[in-house]
Amino acid sequence: MKTIIVRFSLLFLILFVSEAINAQELSSPASVSVTRNSIIKEKSVAKGMLLSVGSTVLPTVVGVMSLHRESNIALGTMLLGSGGIMGPSMGNFYAGDKKRGMIGAAVRLGAWLLVSGVTTGGTWDENGSSAEEITILGALIVSFGTAVWNIAIVPVSVRQYNLQQREKFSLQPMINPPEQSIGLNLAIRL
Repeated sequence: MKTIIVRFSLLFLILFVSEAINAQELSSPASVSVTRNSIIKEKSVAKGMLLSVGSTVLPTVVGVMSLHRESNIALGTMLLGSGGIMGPSMGNFYAGDKKRGMIGAAVRLGAWLLVSGVTTGGTWDENGSSAEEITILGALIVSFGTAVWNIAIVPVSVRQYNLQQREKFSLQPMINPPEQSIGLNLAIRL
């Protein structure tokens, strides 16, 4: 019987404290979002950044190690390519920003194809001409620049996704003690 009374008292205390907190929140202007579907969760900027950086660094490092050891050149090339081309865009894809993700991946793919065309197309020699070196350097700079751009733009993509997922209307109770007035503010976002 004591256990039931203690549990009931604890439940009463929790309800009393939560009602006191609710009353305190209502004494100042508050924002209560009315949602039709509370299952939608906001996406995390940290998770998006981790996906972009992790999907870039891990395959690239493993690919370079595999190419350096010459153990499995095909696997190393595939990992290096996927990390360098698709990796930086993974945070954008996570945030639902397919346009920015695909633009960055397409530019990097073009740069990688240009480098592979110059180095394996029969025009590359050991001495290397200055035009070939400039082409390769330019393609690598463009590839690196778009990778940095895709990773840096992830927070913007995640914030835009989260804003789009929020409901289109909110209901805010308004209490003005000096004027002894109360009301509701309905905001609709189109």
